Amino acid sequence: MISPTETRPGALPRSFREYREAAVAASLPTTCGVVFAVTAVYAASQWIFRPEVFQAASAFIAVQVAVPVVAWLANLTTLRRHAQRIALAADLIYTASLSAQMLVPQTSVSGVALFIAVKLLATALFFPWSARTQYASAVATVVLYWVVLAATDKPVDPSARLHQVLGPVIAGVLAAAGAGRAERVRRELYRRDAEREELVGRLQMILDRMPIGCVMSDVDFRYTYWNPAAEAIFGYRLAEVRGKHPFELIIPAETRDQVGDAIERLVAGEPLGGVRARSLTKDGRRIVCEWTSTPLRRRDGAFLGTLSMCQDVTERQRADEERAILVEELRAANRLKSDFVATMSHELRTPLNVILGYNDLLLEGAFGAVAPEQSSVIRRVVQSASELLELINATLDVSRLESGRVPLQRRHVRFVELITQLDAETREAQQKSGVRVEWRIDEDLPLLFTDPVKLKVVLKNLFTNALKFTDEGAVIVSAKARDDGVEIRVADSGIGISAETLPIIFEPFRQADSSAARRHGGVGLGLYIVRRMVDTLGGRIEVESEVGRGTVFRIWFPVVAEGEAAGAGLAAVG
Repeated sequence: MISPTETRPGALPRSFREYREAAVAASLPTTCGVVFAVTAVYAASQWIFRPEVFQAASAFIAVQVAVPVVAWLANLTTLRRHAQRIALAADLIYTASLSAQMLVPQTSVSGVALFIAVKLLATALFFPWSARTQYASAVATVVLYWVVLAATDKPVDPSARLHQVLGPVIAGVLAAAGAGRAERVRRELYRRDAEREELVGRLQMILDRMPIGCVMSDVDFRYTYWNPAAEAIFGYRLAEVRGKHPFELIIPAETRDQVGDAIERLVAGEPLGGVRARSLTKDGRRIVCEWTSTPLRRRDGAFLGTLSMCQDVTERQRADEERAILVEELRAANRLKSDFVATMSHELRTPLNVILGYNDLLLEGAFGAVAPEQSSVIRRVVQSASELLELINATLDVSRLESGRVPLQRRHVRFVELITQLDAETREAQQKSGVRVEWRIDEDLPLLFTDPVKLKVVLKNLFTNALKFTDEGAVIVSAKARDDGVEIRVADSGIGISAETLPIIFEPFRQADSSAARRHGGVGLGLYIVRRMVDTLGGRIEVESEVGRGTVFRIWFPVVAEGEAAGAGLAAVG
């Protein structure tokens, strides 16, 4: 038996604490890169659009840019084993610098409050440190923010004061709750992984030491050789089987006719392949053996006997049952992870919607007049928050797809009217300068029997993706009847996809080109969702692309069967 605490290459750490520390250390480079990129982009925008604010807060911005770099370098040294402490120190220094930035007269308190709230939620969702560390981060963050907020003497709109004071507190409470839930999930997954590893080790040892019995019989099928492994399997010593027929000892009565027929075919010269039969041991236990019989003949063709290899597969059957249990446990763990993602996505959408709502009220002047510069900043905040909300919704969609909890509501669909809805919903996105949109939809398309909501998600993802990666030219959506179905074609004249990266574009979190991703945004979930939904709806998807010339996606869905169209009537989507 292999102990779960035994260390070997690829094994789990001895304890959950080491496991968590390793996870934090592994995630630090990516986290530092994201924080550095976000801070640098924000600093650059300040430098370009509000140089006076950038100049006044340059010292704080320098600290914020340096913190992720120093944390990343520390993680490369022997300090890596203290990854949580590195992360917490970097988090608190970054928070202190961000809070102190409110002392600069030109800095917006609401902007800092929003930034801190997003930081608290992001660390709880994406960073695998302990719940206790998240609690410490949340309390310290709120206290630092409150202290600096109390120290600043900026005039504050009373209607915004409550939002500025309580916004980070609410985010801290949600972050602490989410971290606690995440900690429990990670502990449960670690426990299951440890049990799985122990079980795999036990199964491997069984397979490595499984005995193989060698049995040789003469022409009358009387045992003439019986090796120690065969003794271990059946419980008979050689002296007890010599001169006896297998029917007398190890062949159950109910299978003797079947085995007898096989022996007759063997004697007659017919090739006898693997025979799987139940056999009896000395003490009456019934086991399953796999027999591979090889006829032994003289050069003149006379039959001499047979050599058989017998292997006790009782343990293998047990192993199969244990593997089945393991698979079910892994499925349960996967469902647990999916539930966690769904819960966290829901919990994050609520404060984000509040943030978006308050920003809309600010833009509408509900709390007083807003200067043009402030309006521009608020719109950028709204855009960033909207992008984060889209990411959360995409993550939730992926969770539902992977858990198989995507119910289909099929009905008869008039494709032309579905396209009309899509055109109306994406009208604002179609206003992109230098890009024209064309809809080439045949009027006489047959009815589709599908889920209209999921079909529209597929089309909307492909269409908005084409617009996103096309700076000039056209995006053309066409549909025509083909092969007892409808073929939909989404073509653009955008940046295109290289042949090397085409095979991975439908994988989650994979993007054709990292530089394009940085420019246009996104994390690589849209096309994954498209492919999964197309498969769920029984369709096919193909893609052709050439760098610099554009991309064409073709999807095909079967039409409604003949006889069902007549009853479509009012059930058709319109």
